[in-house]
Amino acid sequence: RIKAAMRGKPGWSAARFIRTLSLLAITIPGMAAADEGNEDGFRFEARIAGGPALVPEFEGSSRYELVPYFEAQVFYGPYHLRMNGPNARVNVVPHSLINAGPLISYQRGRNNLDTAQVDMLDRIRPALELGGFVEYAHRHDDDPLAVERLRLSVRQDVTGNHGGAVATLRGIFQRRVLRGTVFALTANVTWASHDFMDTFFSVSPPEAARSGLAPFDAGSGLRNIGAGMAFDQFLSRTWSVGARFNYTRLMGDAADSPIVETAGSPDQAFVTMVVGYRF
Repeated sequence: RIKAAMRGKPGWSAARFIRTLSLLAITIPGMAAADEGNEDGFRFEARIAGGPALVPEFEGSSRYELVPYFEAQVFYGPYHLRMNGPNARVNVVPHSLINAGPLISYQRGRNNLDTAQVDMLDRIRPALELGGFVEYAHRHDDDPLAVERLRLSVRQDVTGNHGGAVATLRGIFQRRVLRGTVFALTANVTWASHDFMDTFFSVSPPEAARSGLAPFDAGSGLRNIGAGMAFDQFLSRTWSVGARFNYTRLMGDAADSPIVETAGSPDQAFVTMVVGYRF
């Protein structure tokens, strides 16, 4: 079942988070036009893309909802800002093989759901997570779009809404496959702390009495593994169209939780079509 995710919610919202980073991604290239001739020789380049996306209603849901999706890439020489949906990171290391820097992430909460049993559980507020990443990137001299990346990222909730930490190891393989077409494959594995797993996958005795789900105490450990693919077809120097697909399989206590096993599904997908513009 698909629904439009345009409900108003207090506190941090995905729309507010996306608007803030969108403004940043659009403002930086605008500043660059007046600063293109720096003494250091660095140039600004930027690309933004967006479109509708299908995502699970909550983590572990078998229902899907339609939400806006936005991504941006802003480069200044070896430094860059990359945003993918509710996640953004900034590389501050001027090295050809190593990227590293801070990251910020918006973690959706859980409230006002169409899945009746899960909607009877305690509300989870959205969380803002801060952390950092380090990435090894092997680029090819004969094609700047050909690259292999291995990235480790760690983030911690700073709002106290789930209070946990998450670590993700991701591999990316990217190639130009046809004229104007760029294709990428990804694989990832994610670990989550006890606080995160307890917030999103445990069922307390009072919640069990209200919802009919079995009581469950989720501990730290492997949260999910996943794989994905993406392609972009460049129609001109400025315009492109593309698609993104990611599949994630919940693991360990996340998969064993009655929130997932009884009321949802361990199989999670993300699908979007995007239109991109390059500055």
